[in-house]
Amino acid sequence: MYSIDDIVMYGTIGICKIEAIEEQSFNGVKRNYYVLKPLHQEGAKTFVPVDNEILVSKIHKVLSADEIKHLIGTLSDAQTKWMDKDAERKQLYTETLEKGDRKEMIALVRAVLQHKEEQMGKGKKLHICDERFLMQAQKVLYDEFSFVLHVNREEVSALLMGEVKISV
Repeated sequence: MYSIDDIVMYGTIGICKIEAIEEQSFNGVKRNYYVLKPLHQEGAKTFVPVDNEILVSKIHKVLSADEIKHLIGTLSDAQTKWMDKDAERKQLYTETLEKGDRKEMIALVRAVLQHKEEQMGKGKKLHICDERFLMQAQKVLYDEFSFVLHVNREEVSALLMGEVKISV
């Protein structure tokens, strides 16, 4: 159970503040909802039914600075692997984003960025689908990590790519 004023991650929306827990009526059905206010989307609100386990499972507590440091540290020497089959890659991306597992999202971002660099070296572009998944994963990770670590998004990118070490 979450409380009012908790800072959480929600699906691909990213970092949100639980503004309220209140009863609302949508389509004539009254239910209790978490009212989430995305921190990076002015004026937006998302309503998540408290009794909907599937939607509530997409809410995650924001990682601490130490958890982020540990997570990035465990990935510093990890090899990323590109999946050549489009359908399998899309399935993996979809599952990764739905689960919200930051370690898997970092691996996704690193693999796509490395592939993008290889493609650019050949004078080619990244497939639009890969670009879209990359942008979604980056938004979620960069928003959370920049918020927690008090750094800008460019610094988060360098951290995830192993170009700089975290100093928290």
